[in-house]
Amino acid sequence: MNEFYLVLMSVLLSVAGIGIGGTFVGTPIIPPKIAPWISLIGVVVATSWLAAIYASNQLNRAKFYVINRLETRLPAAIFTVEWKYRTTGSENPTASDTPLYTSSTYVESLVPLALLALFVGLSIYLL
Repeated sequence: MNEFYLVLMSVLLSVAGIGIGGTFVGTPIIPPKIAPWISLIGVVVATSWLAAIYASNQLNRAKFYVINRLETRLPAAIFTVEWKYRTTGSENPTASDTPLYTSSTYVESLVPLALLALFVGLSIYLL
């Protein structure tokens, strides 16, 4: 999923850069009236990328909810133990244990957030 959005954003940035770069060095390659629309499309794509990341997170949460419920009926609860250890560093966590786990959703969303900020700034500049 991320590869698709990364390629799409790279293309949009390249096209927007060609349109803007032309205004600094001479005749723009892309008509100036089109460049703001390209940056607005970038805003929409970055927003949909973030939505896809959060939807994937919700799907994973639901899957692990089901797995953890099933583990209550099994002799070993390996995913439950893994999650406890991953989040607290202890198999038997206490209230004083500090969280160790950084959500992959948080880390994954940094790139689309940065590109969203870039395209919003570019849209403001071009409009």
